[in-house]
Amino acid sequence: MILISAFAVILIGLFDSYQTRIIASIFIMGLLPLFCDRKYRFISSLIILSFVLVSYPLERNYFDSGRVIEIRDRYYLLSAGFDKVVLYTADELSLDDKVVIKQEVKAINYYDNFNLSTYLDYCRANRIIGSVSKDRIESVESSFSFRRIIYEKCLNGSGSWVLQLLFKNSMEIESDRKFFITQSSLHISFFVSFLKNILALFFYEKKADRIVLILIFFLGLFFNFPYGYVRILTGLFLLCFIADRRKRLAYELLIMAFYKPYFIKSIPFLIPMGIRIINCFLKEKKSVFITLYVMIVQLSFYGQIDLLSIISFSFFKKIFGLVYLAALLVCFLPVSLNLDSALINFFAIIDSMPQISLTGTFNAVLLTIILALAFRYLETLKNKYLAGLFLVLLVNNNLQLFSPVYTVTFLDQTTPNMIQRISEIFERKPLISKEI
Repeated sequence: MILISAFAVILIGLFDSYQTRIIASIFIMGLLPLFCDRKYRFISSLIILSFVLVSYPLERNYFDSGRVIEIRDRYYLLSAGFDKVVLYTADELSLDDKVVIKQEVKAINYYDNFNLSTYLDYCRANRIIGSVSKDRIESVESSFSFRRIIYEKCLNGSGSWVLQLLFKNSMEIESDRKFFITQSSLHISFFVSFLKNILALFFYEKKADRIVLILIFFLGLFFNFPYGYVRILTGLFLLCFIADRRKRLAYELLIMAFYKPYFIKSIPFLIPMGIRIINCFLKEKKSVFITLYVMIVQLSFYGQIDLLSIISFSFFKKIFGLVYLAALLVCFLPVSLNLDSALINFFAIIDSMPQISLTGTFNAVLLTIILALAFRYLETLKNKYLAGLFLVLLVNNNLQLFSPVYTVTFLDQTTPNMIQRISEIFERKPLISKEI
């Protein structure tokens, strides 16, 4: 019952619009009699309605004061409770500084990339309500902070690679492979598994799990509890009380869904939790299904994938997990290790490797077919359904053969000359009016 409720909540959470979530919840509750009796139907309906209620978008147009929780190249991220704003200022601030703004919040400008991953979705999921600009900050309160001490130690000693991994600062070169793995927080998962294996050499399994739980909790305090830390802490905490894997998975899905209702349709949720679900329900051919699942998610979000990158996904996860471990050692021990040049060269090498690309985003028909084939494969483990999933990917990669008609939906920095050239292509019926 709890597993059905969890999957229902996740399905509702994949919708962005609150109105669509209400419609989806009503539809799913109407289907509950097919899966559970009256008692469990009432409990499932209560869970679904509670999730819809906490998903209600509360708007806030004024920001009074907040704490600096992230420092980026051109802006700061301030937090006041659950709400966050992007601050643009010429003043230099540090982590955990409390600043007074008292200003109206402006909507964040963004460019829609027409894929599943957009900056607007990122802001909604992280409760970033807008941006504020202030040339001079009149009131800044700096109090004692371990995070600030660690941040300044890394800032002055070990290069930007530590800051990028632990505090989300940027490096000179960003890699698509690094971005996808760090976004999914699987490098942290690998670090936790590595730590558990080391501790298991000296302690019993349950005691090792509790030690890791305490260590990750304190690391979360230092780094402001990133989403990956919350997910791992939730799993480790439930492991102490629930032995059944599927029941524990259901509660973990529900806790993470209620924690950030609009974060469900995101890489940090879909990749690790999807892999958890596959590992929980499949006994054979896990790696093949996980590879296929990662391909589908990455195509849905970014519109293209590199097959070699997907195949080497597990390898790069381990590499970045070890680099993350090195960053933690540099952070807390009196040592200095500058890996900026080495990592930048490494990223440049792996990004220059030959690519075998698949492109295309999924429409509703293809997604329905994928879900149907996936469920049939989970039920039967027959190769024909797995082959069908790969066939869908090939069809998706060659959709232009079935519909070779394109529509211009967005023009950036359009000039009159550009409009004239586009209009001349369609002499009978101009694509864009010359009066624009």
